[in-house]
Amino acid sequence: MARQLNKKQKEILDRFKNINSIDDLPSQVYFDIMELNDYECVYQDVNMYLWDNTEKGKLNVSWKYWNLHRM
Repeated sequence: MARQLNKKQKEILDRFKNINSIDDLPSQVYFDIMELNDYECVYQDVNMYLWDNTEKGKLNVSWKYWNLHRM
């Protein structure tokens, strides 16, 4: 199995764009994701994917990009 989120896992997570942390994700959804592809970093990857797909995450990425390129 690949050690990254697969397409099916991302499709499931895309249904929860209003959630920016794995702590707020329904536990059954997380178990379903693990059944599809369980690897040692799945918790961290799910959390980062959720964060990156929320407005907060998008603003944070934009801010980091702006700070890197203003110098």
